Amino acid sequence: MVPEVRNVLRHPCSKPPQLLAHLLRLFVPAGGVVLDPFAGSGPLAMAVEVTGRRAVLVEVATAA
Repeated sequence: MVPEVRNVLRHPCSKPPQLLAHLLRLFVPAGGVVLDPFAGSGPLAMAVEVTGRRAVLVEVATAA
């Protein structure tokens, strides 16, 4: 049985953008670049926007 998805974007593994923004401030210098090879619903994109960092996001869409 698959548990109920608890996030607004309905992605099964979404992270809170506020948490990611906090981690970016701790570990990535201002203006730094972050690689997210599994971008999913894009919470890291939201976090880099508010923290002044940049990101390379990759997500592969598959046909069902």
